[in-house]
Amino acid sequence: MDANPKRHNVTVLGGRMAGKNGSLVGEEIVMALSGLRIDYALIACSGVDDKGRVMDFDLSKIAVKKAALAISDRKLLLATQSKFGRTALSTVAMISEFDEVISGQGGGRLHR
Repeated sequence: MDANPKRHNVTVLGGRMAGKNGSLVGEEIVMALSGLRIDYALIACSGVDDKGRVMDFDLSKIAVKKAALAISDRKLLLATQSKFGRTALSTVAMISEFDEVISGQGGGRLHR
């Protein structure tokens, strides 16, 4: 038995794996998320347009991202500088809805 109190448990909620990055998607995961509370939602995107819309191309991934945002205490957007000024198929959320933007370049964080 490991007595290290800093270990984390990882729970996989189901659904199916999709896309190059193996994202979990599907109605099962959206339903499972609705009954939880999470500390941090780390949300990646395909683009952030000039109107501040955080966007993605995959509607099934967008559904999971929206569900995670709805139950999270803190919302963190993960977006490299190359994502800004780009559009995609549909909106995940407005950039103003995120507590922090993490870009990973030039200092990495844009605080809200």
